[in-house]
Amino acid sequence: MLCYWGIATYFCVAAIHTFSYALHGGTPLLNRFPRPLQALHSLFWSTIVTYPFLVTIVYWAILYPGNAFTTTFALWSNISQHGINSAFALFELFMTRINPAPWIHLLWLIILLACYCGLAYVTYATKYYYVYGFLNPNPRLEVNGKNVGGWGKGGVVGAVFGIAAAIIIIFCLARSLVWVRKWATENKMGKTGKFYAGRDMGVGEVELETQRVWGK
Repeated sequence: MLCYWGIATYFCVAAIHTFSYALHGGTPLLNRFPRPLQALHSLFWSTIVTYPFLVTIVYWAILYPGNAFTTTFALWSNISQHGINSAFALFELFMTRINPAPWIHLLWLIILLACYCGLAYVTYATKYYYVYGFLNPNPRLEVNGKNVGGWGKGGVVGAVFGIAAAIIIIFCLARSLVWVRKWATENKMGKTGKFYAGRDMGVGEVELETQRVWGK
């Protein structure tokens, strides 16, 4: 749900910036934000094109309970939260002009995942249950063929490092897809955009490449 809320919030913010971009001749509201907020917006974008893929993989590979389609609501919610979320991420990768994310974002993505992992243990300390079974360090305990225990300490360590490795791979793939898209559309096809003005930034927010029409 947190990832899904993040996607919804991002598209709301992006819609506001896009409207201001059209209203003010190619200068979005983001350009008038303090630099720290601009950097956070760029990092926000990096989460939108990486975390949804991780959520989709982890859910269908590990968390899928086997009865996700028993009701109409379950069908809609699971496809929306754990399937269409990745479609939204692909849209951002292929249908925008943004540049490849800076490598420093990868460090912050890992830090955010570590914080989320810590939050799961805070939930256990306060609510006495594990949000995710693969974070339960108790040994496996099978009842009627179903594991009602945990993954064991080794399993938890493996799951944590596996998720960290997955986000690294996903980030690199997303960054590569953006590079390929920019190479194909801007270098090969010459589709640099109306307000591009010849500015050639290799990395960073595409909004900061724009300029006012009367500044050309």
